Amino acid sequence: MVIADIWLNKIQSFLHDPPGKSLDIKGHEKLAKNIAQTLGINLSRDAYQQADWIASAADRLNFPSYRQIGGADFRNHPYLTHPLSGNSLELVKGQFLPTQINESEIYQAIEKSLQKIPDRLKQDHQKLFLWLWRNWSSKIQQIEGNQLGFFWDLLPADTRIPDHSIWTHQALTSAIATALPNPAFLLFTLGPVQAFISAARKTQDLWAGSYLLSYLNWTAIEVVAEAIGPDAIIFPNLLEQPLCDRWLASKGIISQPPGEDLILSSLPNRFFAIVPEDLGKTLAEKAEFKLRSQWREITQAVRLDLEDTLDYSPNWAQTWERQTENFFEVYWQVYPWRPNNEPIKDNNFENFLVSHKPYLGDRYEKIKNILEVYAKPDARGGGQYQPNLGAIYQELYFITEKALGSRKGLRNFSQVEEIGEKSTLGGDRATLYHNIDAANLSENNFDRQGRQNIIKFWKKLAKKLQQTGRFEIQETGQERLDAVELTKRCAWRSYLQKQLNITNEIESEEKDKVIEEMTLEYELRFPSTSSIATASFRKDILEKCHSQNGEALRQAIKFWLQEIKKCPSLYQGNRVLTNVIPYLSSQVAESDSLLKSFLGFDGRLFFEETYQEAINHSENEADKLKIKAALKKLRYLFNVASREPYKISKPKKYFAVLMMDGDSMGQWISGEKMPEYELILHPDTLKQLKKLPDWQGILKTKRLMSPAIHGFVSKALGDFSLKLVRYIVEEINPGKLIYAGGDDVLALLPLDCALETARLLRAAFSGEIITNTKGEDLKVSFGNNKSGYIWLKLSQETKASLLTTMGCKAAASTGIAIAHHTQPLDLTLNAVRDAEKKAKDVGRDRFNLTFLKRSGEIMQAGAKWTYQEKTIDTINLLLEFQQRFSNHRISGKFPYVLRTEAETITGFNLEKYSYEWLENLYSAEVKRLLKRQQGKELISQQEIAELSQNFTKLVIQAERERETSGSSGKELKNFANLLVFTRSRETPLVTGIEPLVQNPKKSPFS
Repeated sequence: MVIADIWLNKIQSFLHDPPGKSLDIKGHEKLAKNIAQTLGINLSRDAYQQADWIASAADRLNFPSYRQIGGADFRNHPYLTHPLSGNSLELVKGQFLPTQINESEIYQAIEKSLQKIPDRLKQDHQKLFLWLWRNWSSKIQQIEGNQLGFFWDLLPADTRIPDHSIWTHQALTSAIATALPNPAFLLFTLGPVQAFISAARKTQDLWAGSYLLSYLNWTAIEVVAEAIGPDAIIFPNLLEQPLCDRWLASKGIISQPPGEDLILSSLPNRFFAIVPEDLGKTLAEKAEFKLRSQWREITQAVRLDLEDTLDYSPNWAQTWERQTENFFEVYWQVYPWRPNNEPIKDNNFENFLVSHKPYLGDRYEKIKNILEVYAKPDARGGGQYQPNLGAIYQELYFITEKALGSRKGLRNFSQVEEIGEKSTLGGDRATLYHNIDAANLSENNFDRQGRQNIIKFWKKLAKKLQQTGRFEIQETGQERLDAVELTKRCAWRSYLQKQLNITNEIESEEKDKVIEEMTLEYELRFPSTSSIATASFRKDILEKCHSQNGEALRQAIKFWLQEIKKCPSLYQGNRVLTNVIPYLSSQVAESDSLLKSFLGFDGRLFFEETYQEAINHSENEADKLKIKAALKKLRYLFNVASREPYKISKPKKYFAVLMMDGDSMGQWISGEKMPEYELILHPDTLKQLKKLPDWQGILKTKRLMSPAIHGFVSKALGDFSLKLVRYIVEEINPGKLIYAGGDDVLALLPLDCALETARLLRAAFSGEIITNTKGEDLKVSFGNNKSGYIWLKLSQETKASLLTTMGCKAAASTGIAIAHHTQPLDLTLNAVRDAEKKAKDVGRDRFNLTFLKRSGEIMQAGAKWTYQEKTIDTINLLLEFQQRFSNHRISGKFPYVLRTEAETITGFNLEKYSYEWLENLYSAEVKRLLKRQQGKELISQQEIAELSQNFTKLVIQAERERETSGSSGKELKNFANLLVFTRSRETPLVTGIEPLVQNPKKSPFS
């Protein structure tokens, strides 16, 4: 890299095409120069032309010249395509686009947006570039009369292949300009992932593991962003990424992002960047060094904080250092585009392809065939420009991934043998204790007295923490952790909270009780499994309290709270912030101190056994009487809630853990699942290319992976993880999101909304959701392939926005584990991982349920999300049954009776019967059982006929798609088990069933 001022060069490259280029292609160069002059920038073609060539070749086809095929008139025939599904979005003027585009207002909006740049940034080229990269599009949209609204984000870079935006092209051009004359790829990864996250006993452990990986990866990314710009990062997409925005805020580019955004663990454990070859190794080494230094800073902050709490150093520093210093494995690969200084462009494309040919295998022929067409003369339908390096982006990426994979096969270091008693959580490393640095005993050599001393140390640490209002460690001494686990457990209070400058609001009526208030900070946003299990109970309580007849319920709550606050053993350690479950806190007015206090206690206090345990552990008779009085008021609350007009059931003791993972994501990233070129071109261009014989093969070829498509995938995953997942889990359901990193989701949910939430998440992942024109009234619409975007209003305070998704051809699999709220969390996590794996192993695009009963029985069932080309919505049908269970129109015994009958049927040899015959048999049996198993409220004969027909159709279709040699009858039992699970939820309200007739006033993106 030999550029004197890389930031000036980046600005020039970023400005080379104006945002409205697709609306005025012939005059776009003049407009670009005018924009640059407004900022005092001389737009020299020499500064950006080569980068523009490469960026264009990487993202687009090298089309024949305008003389040969003409152009695509976006202004009069606006047309966009979804790059992953290939589906088109033909834009109707007057709906979201103006009927008549006013050029003057378009240009004025662009000019006025630049006036919003603070003067202090204009003289600093780095800050000016960062402002343009982060803010320009949104600032244009804020200008009154800007004509296009959110469509500014979608304006295509090339109207002939309208599947990527002008903003993407601008950023890529600036990134390549910085990397010239010798660009290279940098692929950087951090691990281990699952081992670090899954070692968890508390919900906070889960969050901390995923968040620390996200935070550390940003630390590495920041090195590259600071040196050569965030545009250099191809994935993950950094636009609107909270940690990146925090970095930008430190430079005065934007305001500080809210704390709720900053604590989202939304970055994956890897990044991919375009860098100058001569800086690649240096940047990678600096990124690794900073990551490891950051990890050490966190671990040392936790150690020193705990030593301050203990008032002495336990002689554990050496062990702490040994266990943490090499815990993370960092791998990176720098791969040059021009390893032997080959030409950047050449009609004889072999000249720049030859160095990479040995690593491409049969991929070589595919790219060669395309480049041969490009190299032909224009008169014979060849490409308008000479082939260049950008055209082999996909192949360069493929080689980089393979090279990194080979590097990972070589271990960086050998595992150090741990001596001493092992951690009670992970069991891989020695547990910490006083004077461990001086000990030299194997685990088997610890005598009883030695173990007692270790337990005593952990009891003391727990007690000292509690004295400062912290409850990270169990006070029994049964939980003994190693340095990595203790860092995860305490990182929030000891380091991250201060580093991120996130302060907690004191929410107590008794402000002077400092210790009680400090307990609020610890729980912050990490509800216990008990709080999750009881969330729907509290949701129903809040709803009824807001009704006209809510006073009696409020009085019962008041009596219970009064007694709880008299019991230190119940009160202390069970206090939480009221926003620990966001949905619940959103239902309570700031001035409603009673209901805010009601939300301020852990869900454990809604179970009678909690009180019995407290009574059994108490040695003070007066305390026992107080606890009994509190229990009496809890029972009174339950009694009032169960009566008319409330009819609220007792809290459930089970909760759900949901784990979701995108299917075949490696194939999406590598380009294997791309649509054919003919599906993503503007119709005018496609029509002309079909006339050229040499282009027939290219049109049938899968679109090559490109930086724009990598960016689009990353944007889709970012919108999903940062916006859609949190909205679905926490804004419209009383759940808690633990992490959402791209296509991976882990969430805790009340039992009664687990299925609906899973269904919504799956539909949101592929964009199969419809809303009305206001972006409200969200509904699942499997099979909807109109766009791949979701028009959604995420909050009352914000306007509706257009969210990018993976499109209707993408899929995801989900595991759901149902467990008792006292079940060890690590066992539940193992169950949900197995459930998710089973969903993928059976065929993907499925969900799988595992029910862990306290008796030790494990019930499993699963299905595809949809059948018959997405015309049968599995969960929606299950919810139709569940609604009738709740309304007592079908007896709760029905699923169990059906399961018994299914077990009998599977004993017969069914393979000799046709599916049509079996469908009649199943339908008749289901209809017979429904008639016999009616509830208190009779169900109509028409409903019985429809339910039996739809259910049987679902079962038979599942058997057709799964069985290869005729029916075995197993699917009938499987779906009976799904109904057993549905019945076990016992909730009076169902919100997930979709009507047969959808709202006709829906968004055009639906």
